[in-house]
Amino acid sequence: MLVSPQISAPYAILAVLLPFLIHFVIGNFIDPMLMGDSLDLHPVSVLLSLMIWGAIWGVVGMLLAVPLTASLKMLLERTELTAPVAEALAGRLSPPSR
Repeated sequence: MLVSPQISAPYAILAVLLPFLIHFVIGNFIDPMLMGDSLDLHPVSVLLSLMIWGAIWGVVGMLLAVPLTASLKMLLERTELTAPVAEALAGRLSPPSR
């Protein structure tokens, strides 16, 4: 089977599937929520920043994605013109004013 011939097929499948599922849930749901709450970024913004910075700079971009996006959000908050973009990164979308 996986490493030992004494392990049955269901245990071998669980040995691979269970760590994968735990890693998937933590990496795609729990970490973005925790990072988003502490940095005032929406979890979707965190995931999108991981994809964008990862596409630009690869693994290094993925490591720096959240700090870069949080810094960008802080810079965008400073001016009135770009403040709505910063609010969108935080997940606070307001309807268009008339």
